Amino acid sequence: ANRGDQVSVIGIARELSALFNRPLKFEYAQHDTSMADFKVEIKDSDVCKYYSIGVLKNIAIKPSPDWMQKRLIASGVRAINNVVDITNYVMLEYGTPLHAFDLDKLNGYLCVRRAEEGETLVTLDEVERQLHHDTVVIATEKEPVCLGGVFGGANSEIDDNSKNIALEAAYFTPQANRKSSRSVGYKSDACARFERGVDIEAVKPGLLRAVELMEKYADAKFEGMCETGINKLDPIEITLRYPQIKRVLGCEIEPSKCLSILEKLGFTILGKNEIACKVQVPSFRAGDVTRECDLIEEIARINGYDKITPTLPNRAGTPEISVAERVVNKVHNLMRAAGLNEMQTSSLIGEPLLKQFNITYEKEKAVFVENPASEDFAMLRQTLIPSVLSCMKYNYDNGQKNFWGYEIGRSYVKIGAADEKFSGVNETQVLAGVITGNVQNSLWQQTGEVDFYTVKGIVDKLLEEFGLSRRIKFALLAESPLAESHKCLHPYKTAVLTMLGKKPEIIGYYGEIHPELRGKLKLNQNAFIFKLNLDMLISAVNETVPRFKKLPQFPEVQRDLAVIVPAKTTWDELEKVIKKGVDNKVFSGSEVFDVYQGEHVQDGFKSVAFKIRMQDANSTMTDEAIETQMANVRVALKKAMPELSFRE
Repeated sequence: ANRGDQVSVIGIARELSALFNRPLKFEYAQHDTSMADFKVEIKDSDVCKYYSIGVLKNIAIKPSPDWMQKRLIASGVRAINNVVDITNYVMLEYGTPLHAFDLDKLNGYLCVRRAEEGETLVTLDEVERQLHHDTVVIATEKEPVCLGGVFGGANSEIDDNSKNIALEAAYFTPQANRKSSRSVGYKSDACARFERGVDIEAVKPGLLRAVELMEKYADAKFEGMCETGINKLDPIEITLRYPQIKRVLGCEIEPSKCLSILEKLGFTILGKNEIACKVQVPSFRAGDVTRECDLIEEIARINGYDKITPTLPNRAGTPEISVAERVVNKVHNLMRAAGLNEMQTSSLIGEPLLKQFNITYEKEKAVFVENPASEDFAMLRQTLIPSVLSCMKYNYDNGQKNFWGYEIGRSYVKIGAADEKFSGVNETQVLAGVITGNVQNSLWQQTGEVDFYTVKGIVDKLLEEFGLSRRIKFALLAESPLAESHKCLHPYKTAVLTMLGKKPEIIGYYGEIHPELRGKLKLNQNAFIFKLNLDMLISAVNETVPRFKKLPQFPEVQRDLAVIVPAKTTWDELEKVIKKGVDNKVFSGSEVFDVYQGEHVQDGFKSVAFKIRMQDANSTMTDEAIETQMANVRVALKKAMPELSFRE
């Protein structure tokens, strides 16, 4: 266990006392204290909560007592002299790291602060260490003299000529101590304790215990102490429910026994009734006992894990799959069914990749890596498009001309400042894909190349499967807010998809890559990309209430119609008119199956062929009824678009 209270003799004694049901014969050291002629200050309270100095004069530096040396050596600590040995002895006994300065080298003042960039300190091992902002230092008014909670400085060390010492006892926060240790590349025994969490209420008693030993074995005269900060934390109170013990452990333990175990471990029972009790956590366990289940673990540990009867579960539980997981799994299946292979690319990209594919990004919203391995991995991607295009280009250059691939990954956009509760980064789950080459990869038959309608079919099928087709509005890229930032796409052969609702939002797009980019990449064939915001898709699926309707008893019919319209006319415009022409009671849907420009079609116009599906819920539609609906469509189209003509 990574417990700070177990790296001391007293901590181990507490455990043994509870295990063997024997009283703990121990009291913290007491000593009369007066205000010393010394000043201490904490400048950065987030790195140090409590700091104290004990002033001792007329120290006699000599070997420590034989019994102390033997105990230190048995604990793996080298004996040096009485002053150093006493600080190490108290650390092993109380779990409180101490440090001794030569008082005459401090000018009566010490402060705890973060190091300033460019500062250096020669430590006790005679190594000059470069200090950083994360490094916690103890400093005089002029310079740092110690790496707080890590290592002493050579400019304030005790030597054989030292007569007066300043004895330090402090509480450095685990997070700050860990960062400080890493910043200078050194880890000491004191570090190991501060990182795990020192008992803040044992810091001052640890100093007084050292003073007691110094007076006895170093002939020291205690001049008093000075302190700043807080040496007591707000107590943690937890309610323990007795039924919850059985629910967690699977066995019953008498409430009286539970309370007895907790009291032996140093917990205080503030109140109790038949079903629960309120427990106060001791300061030496404040770092790891914070919840009800932690108390139950303590009870089970002391009571004995061997007393928990092994039992098989009554039934196998079936884990629930969330809506998000179901949607993502279904998207994977739909992509594979459409013939696409899954890709997995790195979330880290660089500006060279973005420039290669003519993709712009918002620098102020980019999440940069502090120490990137190279400029190719300098930031988290804001879009998956460069990743999938890079994969397609690699395959194309290596002879794989028919490439259909997709990736489900995350994009990252900086939206604010980071703090303890919020990273400041918005992560969005995204589906992105690219297709190029033939519609069907075959060695024995000729197949056509992929086109706009191939990628449209893939995306439309996905939206249809989730029942969202009717909530999507299409627009040309050239007429959307994405036009400026998506120059890698053809402005007039790319559809931008907007999810309709209380607040319409762009959910994605699909289309052909820009001819300039195709030439830049030296592609001899068209390539098409698509992107969908899966988080929005999941939210839409969550909001959609399934509605069931009776299966149709009568057959659906379809009729084809071809029209010649101005080249700028969109399918969205045509479909709106078609819906007005067909009776709502029989209209099932419509879809394009051919667009043609060339011979027999005048310049500036195009031929659009589409299907109209109809179905009557009450009877089979007769030829006469079908023809009536088609005639209404022709009239509506001609009225709405005078330049339109029909193809036979």
